Amino acid sequence: MYLSFTFQASEKEVIWVMRISMFIVGAAATAIALSVDSIYTLFALCSDLVYVILFPQLCCVIHLPDANIYGSIMGYIMGLILRVGGGESAIGFPAFIKYPYYDEKNKKQLFPFKTLSMLISLITIVSVSYLTKQLFTKGILPERYDFLHFFKRYDTDKKDARENENQEMQIHEKYEHKL
Repeated sequence: MYLSFTFQASEKEVIWVMRISMFIVGAAATAIALSVDSIYTLFALCSDLVYVILFPQLCCVIHLPDANIYGSIMGYIMGLILRVGGGESAIGFPAFIKYPYYDEKNKKQLFPFKTLSMLISLITIVSVSYLTKQLFTKGILPERYDFLHFFKRYDTDKKDARENENQEMQIHEKYEHKL
């Protein structure tokens, strides 16, 4: 991801960015682990995040050939905001999004907001992927705005596939002609 924003990063810079990222993620994981009373709570929190964030991405990768990185990133962000916004009482994180049927007295969400978050994440992945594909492949947005270089690779892959198909046809015609 870092290379997508800085095209001329040296190997040393990339290694340092990776080290800093690992330290930040490790520190966050340690803080969460130390603030939770039981392993079961960590397991439940992890499964919630997998359900809301990773499950829609996995479904789209397997069943939706037009899913792309732009849809994936937006789905991730939407799912994370909506899930974290619902709060998590097990780690003492208050809700900043109060879904319908929010219990003010007990500070609990009674609405199935995790399922809603997962569905909105899935819809976001599909819709943003479709929208960006239409905008870039029809030329509505110039290729220079493809800052993650997804559609440049997409065009190259299609071109390579056509070249391979043409080579196979030429070989087939050559041998067929000899017979």
